[in-house]
Amino acid sequence: MTGDGTSAVDLGRARVDLATAVFLMADGSQTDHNKQDAMTALRALMARRTNPSVKIYAQILQPENEHMVMTAGVARHDIMCSNQLRLALLGNATVAPGLPTMLLNLIQSISWRQSGFDADWQARRRSRSLLP
Repeated sequence: MTGDGTSAVDLGRARVDLATAVFLMADGSQTDHNKQDAMTALRALMARRTNPSVKIYAQILQPENEHMVMTAGVARHDIMCSNQLRLALLGNATVAPGLPTMLLNLIQSISWRQSGFDADWQARRRSRSLLP
């Protein structure tokens, strides 16, 4: 769904008030990772305000911003930091040398051309109106 996770109108369109779970994904293409994580915390606050019982899963970019998202009401075990995951995978390569290659092959088992991947989806998403 296209919209702004901090907008009450867009949260209403997404029916967050009836949702059992909300997934907040960070935009890793942004240069200011701290700002992106702050926006994730703000989106978590808005989702929690809209539906106090909703389960929130959040992705952050910097591990030092985990406390900010936890303060917004996301449980520690429901936060995934992409940098920590990347480093953990690299660390596991010393214990199991083929693990990263195997995981990468599993993730990329379908060719992007066959899957219909469109490279400029972000540009189209940003150019669309947020209101229906």
